Amino acid sequence: MWASLWVQILTILAGLCLSVWGLVKLLPTMRMDLSDVEREQMRSRRWRWVLLMFLGDTLVIFGIVLIFLYPRAWQDALRPHEWRDEERIRRLQQQELDVPKPGEQRAAQWPGWRGPNRDGIAPDHGLLPSWPPEGLRVVWRAPVGPGYSSPIVVNGRVYTLDYQKPNERLVCLDAETGQLLGQTSWRVAYRDIDTRWGGDYGPRGTPMAAGNLIYAYGADGDLVCCELEPQAGQLPVVWRKHLPTEFPPDLPTTWWGWSVSPLVAEDLVIIIAGSQQGSVLALDRITGELRWKALSDKPAYSSPVLATMPVAPKRSQVVVLTASGLSGLDLRSGQVLWNFPWTTQYDCNIATPIVTGNYVFISTAYGQGAALVEISRQAEGSFEAKPVYQTRQYQNHFATSVLVGDRLYGFHGNTPAVLTCLDLRTGKTLWNARREIDKGCLLYADGRLIVFTEKGELVLVEPGDDSYTIRGRYQVFPGSHSTWALPALAAGRLFVRNDRELVCLDLRR
Repeated sequence: MWASLWVQILTILAGLCLSVWGLVKLLPTMRMDLSDVEREQMRSRRWRWVLLMFLGDTLVIFGIVLIFLYPRAWQDALRPHEWRDEERIRRLQQQELDVPKPGEQRAAQWPGWRGPNRDGIAPDHGLLPSWPPEGLRVVWRAPVGPGYSSPIVVNGRVYTLDYQKPNERLVCLDAETGQLLGQTSWRVAYRDIDTRWGGDYGPRGTPMAAGNLIYAYGADGDLVCCELEPQAGQLPVVWRKHLPTEFPPDLPTTWWGWSVSPLVAEDLVIIIAGSQQGSVLALDRITGELRWKALSDKPAYSSPVLATMPVAPKRSQVVVLTASGLSGLDLRSGQVLWNFPWTTQYDCNIATPIVTGNYVFISTAYGQGAALVEISRQAEGSFEAKPVYQTRQYQNHFATSVLVGDRLYGFHGNTPAVLTCLDLRTGKTLWNARREIDKGCLLYADGRLIVFTEKGELVLVEPGDDSYTIRGRYQVFPGSHSTWALPALAAGRLFVRNDRELVCLDLRR
């Protein structure tokens, strides 16, 4: 309430009105030409007007204090919530879109959150089956600022988000050398972000590239569209929107910042803003104009995925996990096709939904667990979402699991957490790696799991049906800080980061 711009303005105006009213009433009581009788009558009323002035002054001071305590309201009011380069937009509207389709594999590319298909699986082959005792070959190291944004790799370049106080920054590096090629930045406040558990400040979401554009969503709610090609050391901004200005979020859900990674699907860019005025937003990816909005739920921290299910083969869906549940939305209209309630303590639905066929797997921590949800079609044409199973024996905290065949690999638990293999069909635990591998995130490539722990260590794991084998370890960041970003793998090179460095490692045979 007190953070509202209008509450602050009205408090100060009310105080000024009371002060002026009290002063106007008080001045006649202080005239020198009053008779003794009049002066005595005025004296009995004077304290009322003094008290009124005191109350007004107090409200004015209180309003000014609110401005200093909650400057975000004024910063949001004064900052532009939208920016567009009309000339670039007109030019881009004439070009063909180049957006990867579900199931399409692209070697040497890692264009967005969790890779080419948003599933944590890299198409690379010919990687080292085990790592040498002396460690992996470091190709280059480059400085970056704080942030948990994963790197992406497109057309021989690496992009990621970081924080250079007081700005968030999208950077572009040469994938061969680590040289900085371009960047763009925007000012942020971070007023409503709680950093007690998050360590240093910084963006959480991972950019996504499509065609010759890249989309980045910062922790302060800024959605920015830039050209991929750097020009004179800059990434030209096509348009920018500060979504919390247009779609105010339901706080305090965003204590840990806006953490969603954008999804580009056909001619849309889809984001979860978390507002009663539109929780899920679909914008024209060229112009930034709103095409549709859906739901009125808090955002949580999970990213959307695109799916085409056998139960509706001609209907592309956007699958989202918000604070109150799992939903399937029609890609073209935003219509809610089905919903499955799923709530977690602190609204911490974080891991990305995993879609396979007509099934969606979700998992969250803080005692909630996991569920496999089946989507079916009723006789009248509507959709229904029902659980196949629910279990508390598998709880993803930050990192999303990887599905390979009918095996799920991920971390169970908050802190500590254990690398675990789950049977997707039954929800039964097949094996776990107790005490051998620290909590972290993971991806799958060439028959191996590549685990990146919170302590900055890489672990190569060969998974089996009922056990696992560790095929190598490498400490990338000794005494590491904030290693929560999922690595990217493209053309046999692994890109990992913490809040200080981005490192390129060669995994090829």
